[in-house]
Amino acid sequence: MSNKIEIEEIHWRNILTGLWVYFLLNILFRDVHEFLRTGYLEQVISGVVNGNKLTEEILLYSAIALQIPLLMSVLSRVMTTSINRWLNIMASIVMLVSIAVFNRNPDLDDIVFSVVEGLALLTICYIAWRGPLIRPLGVVSV
Repeated sequence: MSNKIEIEEIHWRNILTGLWVYFLLNILFRDVHEFLRTGYLEQVISGVVNGNKLTEEILLYSAIALQIPLLMSVLSRVMTTSINRWLNIMASIVMLVSIAVFNRNPDLDDIVFSVVEGLALLTICYIAWRGPLIRPLGVVSV
């Protein structure tokens, strides 16, 4: 006689929401982590960080870029399947491009965060594409 443990199904929409939150937390921790680097605070005060001048346009883009994962974490739960699929894929691509374009002069920790963020976004694309076809967790025999 075997014992069976029922494992609750993890819905693909919940996975997308979790991945968007994970991606956003990586962005935030990366920014906090930068303050530990010697001379970073002085660069921020001077208005030139890693050779890039902090302009109002860059700050506006940063604010919008932070809104995308926040918005997608909510919309992933409520949109219809077809809209969910395409919007998640498009938002992931926009964020992937922004990581590539705005990550000039990266140091080793920036590369680590960028790789993790990129993998999260690629996973979001995969799950959004597969959608309801992702197999739920089933029954495990112990």
